[in-house]
Amino acid sequence: MGTHFVKFPNFCDSLIFVDSNYSAGVQIADFCAGAIFRKYENSDNTFFEILKPSIRKHNNNIDGAGIKLYK
Repeated sequence: MGTHFVKFPNFCDSLIFVDSNYSAGVQIADFCAGAIFRKYENSDNTFFEILKPSIRKHNNNIDGAGIKLYK
């Protein structure tokens, strides 16, 4: 698993469902997804503002570069 230049020996390429209590990575993913959902569905930026500096931007715009919305 990986590319010609970089190998990812600990990467699992299958879908695994786990309780987030057992995985810090799943807890982080849950937090990020929840924060983005709350911003776009409920107009609640409370937790999104924590993530905002880390989200990819193009011309200082997140939409379409770091977040793709499907409507």
